[in-house]
Amino acid sequence: RVFVRTDERGRQCPSTPELQEYFSRFGQVLDVYKPAKSPDVAYVSLSTQAELYQALQDPKPEVGGVRLFIVQATPRGDRAAAAAFGGLIGGDTSGSLAAGPLPNL
Repeated sequence: RVFVRTDERGRQCPSTPELQEYFSRFGQVLDVYKPAKSPDVAYVSLSTQAELYQALQDPKPEVGGVRLFIVQATPRGDRAAAAAFGGLIGGDTSGSLAAGPLPNL
């Protein structure tokens, strides 16, 4: 799963179809979730780890005219994984997201 945030906080994320189109370059998009309370955030689920790693090669893509910041999301509530990846991002106090290094392919 990819955590997506606009590079400019508060700016609306690209539309669901725009995110689907961009991420489908890397493989099958299973889901795009845009939390109503955070218009500058989205989550994109891809079908395989290989597709995920391909999508993460450019951590600051421009989609629909909006510069984005993307990282791999950790499973919701996984504080141990979040700590291992160097801390929380995204303002989610549940510990559901973390930034971290990508494995070498």
